[in-house]
Amino acid sequence: KPGSLSAEYVYALFFFTLLCKIVRNEGIWSLWSGLSPTLVMALPQTVIYYTLNDWLKEIVGYTHAQRSRAVGTHLDLSATDWIPGLVGGVSRVCAVAVISPLELLRTKMQSYAMTPERLIQTLKDAISQSGLQSLWTGMGPTLLRDVPYSMICWLVFDYLKSRYLVGQLSGVHFNVSDSVKLPVLPYGYAFLFGATAGLCAGVLTHPFDVIKTHRQVELGEALVHDRTYSKSTWISLRRLYSSSGPRAMFVGFTPRLMKTTCASAIMIATFETSKYHFASSLGAPPS
Repeated sequence: KPGSLSAEYVYALFFFTLLCKIVRNEGIWSLWSGLSPTLVMALPQTVIYYTLNDWLKEIVGYTHAQRSRAVGTHLDLSATDWIPGLVGGVSRVCAVAVISPLELLRTKMQSYAMTPERLIQTLKDAISQSGLQSLWTGMGPTLLRDVPYSMICWLVFDYLKSRYLVGQLSGVHFNVSDSVKLPVLPYGYAFLFGATAGLCAGVLTHPFDVIKTHRQVELGEALVHDRTYSKSTWISLRRLYSSSGPRAMFVGFTPRLMKTTCASAIMIATFETSKYHFASSLGAPPS
C-alpha cells in the first residue's frame, strides 16, 4: 500500500546505499579489499572442484551419453539427467574437505583483527581443546550449503546445455554418429545457462549459508572469550531461529544472490569455453 516498503526492498535499498557510500568514501578499489586471502582459498577449491567434476562425468559415462543423446536428438528425460547433480555433489565434498581449514582461517581473520601470532595461538588453542578435527569446524554447515548448491547448479546447467545441443542438431542426419562433432556452446549461452543455474541454486540454498557463517563466527567468539560452544549445527540453528526469527535465515539474501549468480555465470562460461579450445587444440572431442 502507499507509504509502505517491503522488507526485501528496504534491504536492497540499504545494500546499494552502503555500496555507494563505500565507493564514495574509500574509492572503487576498496570493493576488492581482502581479495588476496579470498583467492588463496578460491583458486585451489575451484581447480579441484571443476576438474574433478568434469573428470567424474567422463568416468561414469555421462559425457558419452550426452553426446549420443545430442546426436540422436532425444529430448526425453532419463536417469542420465541426474548424473550431473550426483557428480557435482561428490566433487564439492572433496573440494570442501581440502579447503575447509583455509576457510576457517579466513573467517577468523574477518571476524577479529588478529595478528599472525594471535591467529596461530588461537588455532593451537582450538586444536588443544577439540583436537585436529576442529580445523574442519563449520564443514558440516558448509556441506549443507555447498553440496545442494552444486547439485542444483549442475542439474540445471547440464539440462539446459543438453537441450541446446539437441536443438542445434535437430533435423540433421548422420551416417556415422561417432564421427560427429558436437556444436560449440557459445560463451553467451554458457554465461546465460550458468547464471540461471546459479540463480536457482542460490535461492534454494541461502539459509544454509547463513547457518554456516553463524557457526564459524560462533566458534571464533568462543575461542576469543574462552567459553564452550555447541558442536551441533541443529542446536545452533534453533538458537539462531529463536533469537532472530525466520527472517534471520535470509540475512544478506540480495548480495549473496548477486554474487552466486554472477560467479556461476562467469566461472562456468569460462570453464566451458576454455575446455572446448583446449580440446580442439589437442584434437579431442568437446564434452
